Amino acid sequence: MRKWMKAILAAACIAAPLASCGTKAPETPQQPEKEPVPETPTEETKPVVTAVPTLAELRAANDPVEILKGHQTVSITMEARDGSGNLTASGEILYRRAAAGALEMDSRTQYFADGASSWTYAKAYSAVEDPFYPGSGTPGAYYFDDGSNVYMTCVPAAEYETKVARELPPFSTGALDPSETITDCAEQDGALVVTTRNSIVELDVAWETDYYVDPETGLLLAMVITNYDSMADDAAVTDTTRWNWTYDRDYKMDWSYPNIGRISADDACELTLVIDPGKEDQEIQHFSAAKGTTVTFEPEEPYTLYLDEALTKEAPSYFMDTNRDSVTYYAVRGTGAEA
Repeated sequence: MRKWMKAILAAACIAAPLASCGTKAPETPQQPEKEPVPETPTEETKPVVTAVPTLAELRAANDPVEILKGHQTVSITMEARDGSGNLTASGEILYRRAAAGALEMDSRTQYFADGASSWTYAKAYSAVEDPFYPGSGTPGAYYFDDGSNVYMTCVPAAEYETKVARELPPFSTGALDPSETITDCAEQDGALVVTTRNSIVELDVAWETDYYVDPETGLLLAMVITNYDSMADDAAVTDTTRWNWTYDRDYKMDWSYPNIGRISADDACELTLVIDPGKEDQEIQHFSAAKGTTVTFEPEEPYTLYLDEALTKEAPSYFMDTNRDSVTYYAVRGTGAEA
């Protein structure tokens, strides 16, 4: 990774400040002043870069699971603005490995519209079972609260970290996709800036992504995605979203969850999920979920859910019914007759 990064820096030079990292989502609706648009280098001042990293190299370097092999925590802030520069959303994501080694993620996002604001929250965690207290562990799952409903996504234990990584930038944004075309590469205030372009011909839309990369590690410092209303050269900007990364800061949440994890004894549904029942690799997951929580099982391979141990009653949908005091589902690999 370092070899191609240093080769690029040796061939690149540009002087424009890289925006600083880290702004918290405001507690009350705000419409901050528009940020000044940085001066765009002319064709004459743009550097000529002879070596460019591949998207596959950037993707491998910025896999959240791989990042945590060298860092204790990762913090990501986000700001989204419309084509006029008005703030439409802001948020923060934190992730780390907890004391027992399990991947943990916490996030919140605030949306602004018509002078009002709303919040969404997400959390992923897995609690390792204490050997002195059987049943004390919690299987890895992903939780999302849209302000009205709580959603829980279950996966096989072996797929938990992959699921969480896909919910984190850059992967959650669709960035670093093989379909992107690298159009420019330059150095900006010590960071390597890789610009890509993508489009959907059928919809006549296009977008550009600027990746600000640490040249020594290949890790993202920032990412800016700009969407356009058409594929034309003079297309108008519809919205822009910026993410900033900070590594190894204190894992400090400045918020609490209004609904996630808040379960009373009278409100609990004891949910049991038996994955690959009767097989050598059978896995049993137990959850205490608030009644009414929307629970789904989303493994990487197709599975069929059953309501009985004999596997004769197929569940009517992949949504699990948590309105009971207790319920057990059986997940069998395959679909229909294949299961």
